[in-house]
Amino acid sequence: MASQDDTIRVNTRLVEVGVVVRDKNGPVTGLTKDDFAVFDNGKPQRVEVFSVSTTERSKEKQDLPPLPAGVVSNRAGKEVPASATVILFDRLNTEDKYQRDGVKQLLAYLQTARHEDLTALYVLGNDLKLVQDFTNDAAVLVRAASKMEIGDLPGVDNRTVQEIAQSQSVGRVTRRNVRTATAEADYSLAERVDPTDDAIQAIARHLSTLPGRKSLIWLSAAIPLSITPGTSRDGKDSQLGWAARLLTDANIAVYPVDTHGLQAPDPPRGRRPQVGLALPPDAMVRIADDTGGRAFYFNNDLAGSIRTAIADAEISYMLGFYPSENGFDGKFHNITVKAGRNDVEVRHRAGYLASKDQGPNEQERKAIMSGLLSSPLDASQIGLEAAVEPVPGNASAYRVALRMEASDLRFEHHNDHWIAAVDMVFRFDPSKQKTVQLRTVPIDLTEDHFKAVLSSGLVMQETVTADRPYDRLRVILQDHATGSVGSLSLDLPRK
Repeated sequence: MASQDDTIRVNTRLVEVGVVVRDKNGPVTGLTKDDFAVFDNGKPQRVEVFSVSTTERSKEKQDLPPLPAGVVSNRAGKEVPASATVILFDRLNTEDKYQRDGVKQLLAYLQTARHEDLTALYVLGNDLKLVQDFTNDAAVLVRAASKMEIGDLPGVDNRTVQEIAQSQSVGRVTRRNVRTATAEADYSLAERVDPTDDAIQAIARHLSTLPGRKSLIWLSAAIPLSITPGTSRDGKDSQLGWAARLLTDANIAVYPVDTHGLQAPDPPRGRRPQVGLALPPDAMVRIADDTGGRAFYFNNDLAGSIRTAIADAEISYMLGFYPSENGFDGKFHNITVKAGRNDVEVRHRAGYLASKDQGPNEQERKAIMSGLLSSPLDASQIGLEAAVEPVPGNASAYRVALRMEASDLRFEHHNDHWIAAVDMVFRFDPSKQKTVQLRTVPIDLTEDHFKAVLSSGLVMQETVTADRPYDRLRVILQDHATGSVGSLSLDLPRK
């Protein structure tokens, strides 16, 4: 039994590794936990968690109990797929002419999609938009994709250096044209980093609680994230490395599909295009390798690339292990998985950051919450249910009842009490507010109360006041210790 001065954390870190195994005939079926060997920086690990996901299981719908009238949830009442695919159509980083061909080929795929392929469709423009939530109804996906707005975004220049240089030249492209074009392209690239980053965060937080390995098929002409160390928002990683870490922590494998296809950049006037000299898209290849996916490029059959990427997830295996306590050294650990056969390809995430047990600082917590204010996707790392009602006798006040999954929070045991804290933000919508004022709510539970809330949830009530009529209320909660978040939106009742 622990002494009163001990600190005991409820959760122990599990490292999950989604694995795809294929041979010359396709996905390998029938593997068990004993067929796999997992290594952390070369050291063998005991597989503590093992599961198999198939497209057959993903089309099965769970009989979930309906929510009470007026209650909204970021988890319950929604279909929970055993495996899931998100197709991200990237307008922000793709020039108009490549968008148009990309949509045609996306529709060509969707019109032949199998009924077991459970798929959601997102579009990245100036911000991320949910076009269609998860469905295996191909007709619904085709209708949604047909209605997508496409074309160049106002104020966004996503042309290549070569295209910009040719537009500026009179006759032969000069070195000065190239230098000017490079500066313009670099500036435009930098402007597209933050919206791209925000989209990755939103997708990772939204999908993180779905079981199994998820696939993100990213239709784009470019991924604008830098591979230079120290360029991430926290200054601890490259932009691409930080994005890959968010995605792998959510068990998402990325399948970039380069919408350029076989179309090499336009050559200088009087020159013939040289496709063979083009280099593979480095950022696409790296983020695919780091997350356990696969990059598709130099290929005009974009529909076939999408089909191949989705087929990759027909059967996947989830392996989980617990690193030793002294293994959290703050460094990146390489993961190796072997399947006991030499004639197979084994694909999985490259590794994980064995970060020491410390949560985000105040600035980082505010940045996370600010990003969620405008996100079209609910974060589900903390399970939430909520309902809102007017306060009688007060035309501008609303009472919000919240229930959160206590098991999603980090509690510490002090002097026979369980201690935690959540940061809370409410925002009335529509609003242009992007900055947040965090209000930290301490949680102090006795042993008996703690056991009760672990099974029934932690209930809170808050009263919020509006300065004018609004349509919705955005609710965001964050675990003060870990930075995990939950969010949802409530339609406000008319008074």
